[in-house]
Amino acid sequence: MAGEIGIGIVGAGGVARGAHVPGYLSMPDRCRIVAIADIEIERAEALAAEFDIPHAFDSYEQLLELDEIDAVSVCTHSDFHAPVTIAALESGRHVMTEKPMAVDLASARAMVEASHRAKRILAVDFQTRFIRQAQTMKRFVDAGELGEIYFARGRYVRRRGIPGRQAFHTRAQSGGGALMDIGVHILDTGLWLMGFPTAVSASGSIFRKLITQEELFNPMGDWDRSATDVDESAVGLIKFANGAAMTLECAWGMNVGETDFGITLAGDKGGGEVRFDEARHAAPGMHPVRVFKDTGEMLVDLIPSSDRAVGSYPPRDPPKPHTLSMQNFVNAIIEGAEPLVTGDQGLITSTIIDALYRSAETGQQVDIKL
Repeated sequence: MAGEIGIGIVGAGGVARGAHVPGYLSMPDRCRIVAIADIEIERAEALAAEFDIPHAFDSYEQLLELDEIDAVSVCTHSDFHAPVTIAALESGRHVMTEKPMAVDLASARAMVEASHRAKRILAVDFQTRFIRQAQTMKRFVDAGELGEIYFARGRYVRRRGIPGRQAFHTRAQSGGGALMDIGVHILDTGLWLMGFPTAVSASGSIFRKLITQEELFNPMGDWDRSATDVDESAVGLIKFANGAAMTLECAWGMNVGETDFGITLAGDKGGGEVRFDEARHAAPGMHPVRVFKDTGEMLVDLIPSSDRAVGSYPPRDPPKPHTLSMQNFVNAIIEGAEPLVTGDQGLITSTIIDALYRSAETGQQVDIKL
């Protein structure tokens, strides 16, 4: 049946226009966008007109009154993720929420509990898992090429990339700074590649060395220095029950040579390196996916040059990760399956992020109970 899943989108900003709407429009045989809601009705009406969406509202409550809506995408500021998600789940809808799940751990937990009570899907748009490099490395991991992964180093460090929008700069609206905004991506993908071992402790430090400087070059725009109360960079160490460990580095801005966005994995049968920034930042000739092996006689690197799923590697024109994320969500609803990124996994990431922030505040290691 064409367009069998009715989609409602809450929030008509850039992430809706550039990611969620195109993602759903990429599969007209499986879903259709029924309505868009935004507290600024003009934005909702403009987006509805641009993409021929039948309904535009100024509240998500009105959107949820439509019977033809089966699933909701939450594209609001982070402080509205929890109330919109919970209301949608309680109304019987499946939900795809933007990251981070919520501005605090209690709200993220309430979202997951609501999904369990409603027996509805809660997915989180951690689209980094859908990047082809990550998918390829996961295939190496699942095939046993790395063996037991006992260490991971994740990093998303921008030389300069501090968001200009003020909503990113207040904990009340965003829940945190670089760690909450981009650190969650690399943490989630690292945990996924490692097989989600059980976290038992976290130690973290956050920094505000650049974000309050008046004379600072930042191509992404300007912000109110006096009103910002979030971190611009963070580092962390997470330990797991199986003895494995992961280090995490993230920064909106740091005085380093170049942006670094990738994950290194160390296993007892091999290692791996997956980079997400190769097109713009990596050294010439550095392949975005490499596996490091020991044959007993020599050290060898495995570098994929073609892929049955995408042809030449890296693929010349791959689908956008956000598009793949929306497709995965819709297919999970139709097929009665779990999405690649579940709410329960998102809660694990939120729990670790919360522990890293608490460790940074106290200067002590924080024990984690999942």
